Amino acid sequence: MIGFQLAPRLDERPPAVINNAVDMYKALFETVTSAHDVRYISEKHAKNVVFIPVEDIKSTDFSLTNEEKRHMIQLGREKTTAFLSTWTP
Repeated sequence: MIGFQLAPRLDERPPAVINNAVDMYKALFETVTSAHDVRYISEKHAKNVVFIPVEDIKSTDFSLTNEEKRHMIQLGREKTTAFLSTWTP
């Protein structure tokens, strides 16, 4: 079974830049959601997950431009092709 995660691997995520209270809250929220993901994607299962490093687009963005959609599709295609070239079930 293969899974897809619309985020980079934890060890590939850039550090948060915090300049104010809003940035701090955002970083805290992202840390909590990342911890939740880690809990369910153990290292054992991560070998079966395609990590697609989406940074500026959230899963709740329902009004993407055509350019953003094309970019997401291309990024997904590239990451999936790279993953499948080395994946062994």
